[in-house]
Amino acid sequence: IENGDNASGYPKFGTPLAGGDALVNAGFDVVTMATNHAYDKGDTGITDALSFWRNSHPEITLLGIHDSAEEQSANRVKIVEKKNFKIAMVNYTCLINEDAQVPEDKAYSVDVFSEETAAADIAAAKEAADYVIVYLHSGVENDNEVDSRTAERVQYLADQGADLVICTHPHVLRKVEMLTRADGGQTLVYYSLGNFVSAQKEVPQLL
Repeated sequence: IENGDNASGYPKFGTPLAGGDALVNAGFDVVTMATNHAYDKGDTGITDALSFWRNSHPEITLLGIHDSAEEQSANRVKIVEKKNFKIAMVNYTCLINEDAQVPEDKAYSVDVFSEETAAADIAAAKEAADYVIVYLHSGVENDNEVDSRTAERVQYLADQGADLVICTHPHVLRKVEMLTRADGGQTLVYYSLGNFVSAQKEVPQLL
C-alpha cells in the first residue's frame, strides 16, 4: 500500500511498501501475490503493488497479479534463467475472500486456479523451460492434514507435468512428499510451508 494511512491488518490486509523492501533485504527473489487476500484493497492494492515491484525492485520475479488482461496473458508464466537452466513459475489462488471478490470485468487482476488455465500454462512452461514450479494457495487453515481438494489439485498439477508444487494458506506445517505423475515422472510437493512472519501467536502457527 503506497499510502501508509491505508495500511491495515486482519481481516483486510494492506502492507506498507517498506514490507516489500524488507523481503528483498532478507534475500527473497520470488514474490507470490495470488492469495485469498489479493484483492483486499481492490484496484488500489493491485496497482500499488505492481507499481512498487516494477519501479523499486524490477529484479524480483513477481507472480499472481496483473493490471490488464493483456499483461496477464503475457506474464502469468514467468521464466528465470540461471546458468543456462530455465525455471518456469506460476502462482494461483484457489479462493478469494467473500468480502474482497474481484469484479468480473477485472478478473485478470488475480490468477485464480482452474484446471483449464493450469493445463495450458504448464504446457507452455514445459515448452519454454527445464523445470516448472507451481505456487498454489490452497488448503484448510490451521489443519496439518492434507485436505482432499488440495490433494486433488496437486495431483492434477503433477499430472500436467509440474516438477515442484509449493502450497500456502493453512498457516501450519504440512507433509512433504513425492507424487508419481501421469508421464511416470516425479513431482515434489510441499503441502504447506507454515508461517514465515505473521501476527499469529500459537505454537503451530509459529513454525
